[in-house]
Amino acid sequence: MYNNLFKPGKIGNVELKNRIFKPAAQSTPCFDGRVSERLVQFYEEEAKGGTGLIIVGLVRVSPHETPEPSGSLGITDDTYISGFGSLTQAIHDNGAKCAIQLAHFGSHAYPPARCVSREGLENDFWLPEHHPGMTEYPHEEYSIDEIHELVKFYGDAAVRAVKAGFDMIEVHAGHRHGLGLFVSPLTNHRTDEYGGTMEKRARILFEVVEEIQSKIGNEVPLIVRLNGSDQVPGGQEIDAAVFMARELEKMGVAAINMSNQFAVCGMEAPLGVHAWAAETVKKEIHIPVLSCGSNNTPEIAEETLASGKADFVGTGRALYADPYWPKKARAGKKDDIRPCIRCLECVGPKYSWAGPLVCSVNPRVGKENMLSIDKVENDRKVAVIGGGVAGMEAALVCAQRGYEVTVYEKRKLGGRINEASVPHFKEDLRRLLDYYTKQIEKNVQIKVLYMEATAEELKDKGYSNIIVATGGQKIRLRVPGIEKDTVMNAIDVLREKPELGEKVVIIGGGTVGVETGIWLAEQGKEVSIVEMTSEIMDREYPYIKNVYKGMLSDNHIKVYTEHKLTEIGDGYVIVLDAENAEHKLETDNVIISAGLRPDTTFHDQLLAEADVPVYAAGDCIRPRKVFDAIHEGNIAARDMDII
Repeated sequence: MYNNLFKPGKIGNVELKNRIFKPAAQSTPCFDGRVSERLVQFYEEEAKGGTGLIIVGLVRVSPHETPEPSGSLGITDDTYISGFGSLTQAIHDNGAKCAIQLAHFGSHAYPPARCVSREGLENDFWLPEHHPGMTEYPHEEYSIDEIHELVKFYGDAAVRAVKAGFDMIEVHAGHRHGLGLFVSPLTNHRTDEYGGTMEKRARILFEVVEEIQSKIGNEVPLIVRLNGSDQVPGGQEIDAAVFMARELEKMGVAAINMSNQFAVCGMEAPLGVHAWAAETVKKEIHIPVLSCGSNNTPEIAEETLASGKADFVGTGRALYADPYWPKKARAGKKDDIRPCIRCLECVGPKYSWAGPLVCSVNPRVGKENMLSIDKVENDRKVAVIGGGVAGMEAALVCAQRGYEVTVYEKRKLGGRINEASVPHFKEDLRRLLDYYTKQIEKNVQIKVLYMEATAEELKDKGYSNIIVATGGQKIRLRVPGIEKDTVMNAIDVLREKPELGEKVVIIGGGTVGVETGIWLAEQGKEVSIVEMTSEIMDREYPYIKNVYKGMLSDNHIKVYTEHKLTEIGDGYVIVLDAENAEHKLETDNVIISAGLRPDTTFHDQLLAEADVPVYAAGDCIRPRKVFDAIHEGNIAARDMDII
């Protein structure tokens, strides 16, 4: 089925069992910078899943940089070797090869100390993330002697990596981390031998490669990771990557790993979004080229290989969602692959720099040995009220535990995901919906009743536990004209796809309102969005928000922040701005996207009347994200009594 994906391949003298690799990424934090048992368990699980190559990293080489604030790994002296030895052994014992990605943070290291050039600091992509609130960064430029010292650190780290048992070494020269800051014209404004022309900006990279080779020889293959593009005006472009790749091949580098500056994309981006960079470089060199970036499905990974765009395909977040992705694909069980929805929770500020690795669709990631599934006996029965993602996750975990499960769903499985996945740029959510519905349908321990559950219906059915996941209710606004036929709720519009006029005003600039607006504008509607607060999508991560702002601009959607709806008339709405000045907006239809409110009515009734334990999960507690719904469904199912 996947003729290329599971062919063995070679990088240098190392043979890999397939063409799938796990790119380096912040995994689970190690706050002292050393390999933890939790990190070993994480990579052990990734290896068990069938990935051919796992690249561990980013791993700091400079002793002048500390693990703060992200808990990043270091390999800055020999005392780190034993920890990495345990890690490589765990990966090897489970059938995969492993590489270490050597890097330094540079100007966004902690403590902030050195930068490539003071003039380029404003273009350091990572500074606000690592030093929030700082506007003046206390850096000095690297001196020539300090650059030479830094080069030596890479060589020393490579020696330790070989001793720890790594099969390969990757040097990170992209993403505006350490060496990437030297390579990019955005951050390197030096006028000495390490700045100016492309050759001079890349000089330190070439010196690092030479230093590593001088200290370890050909003992393990060397990979270099490059940006195809900085993806902003004035940044590095693909011609620079081609130049560096050619030179690195001449130097004996075994492979080039290609991505782009914004390597992590949201669900609005196409799959395989960075393969063009790998394809361009591959045409110019003769060594293997690796490609990573939204290779989330076996089909897109196979296509990238079959079309000759790359020799190996990497996927990071898809392996967070389901580390057994490769084994399931090889066995022809693609419907069993729990899909990554590219929601960016795993890289969001809530977790990525200060807490554990998380995944919306896989509660176990980073906690592989912590979330037990305790089995039950004696034919226990459980009722799950509501077939959204919270209810479906709860039902599947209950079935794993051995319960006989009945799901009550009055509409259809999927809940609000049915509406949320309507826009074409929400295809990842449709994959999640397909996954859950197919898993529910083929599980013999789960029965779905398409009916509204009542307390009377649940009585005397022998249920030992009840999980309520009934979702939230649409918030209704109280303004004159709200009952007009031309007024609809955004959720109803996405579900029913009614005929609308040419001009549409959407009330509410949250995620649902913005996505509905873009979806309608792409159909040729003239769309305006009215938002009471000073910012649209205020609960979304800045990266996602910026992408959507670009989509709003591309579709010529007018956005009125700090405006409040006061009246709906025939063919118009009246809104007040921050100074209480009235504005009249012409419109054919008004779409309300004011959010959801929790609906605990049925849960509270069962708590009062049922004689068995009752649990709640998802939007019926408080409307939030897919992450919260799935995790709460999982927790409720695991938390149930087994006595």
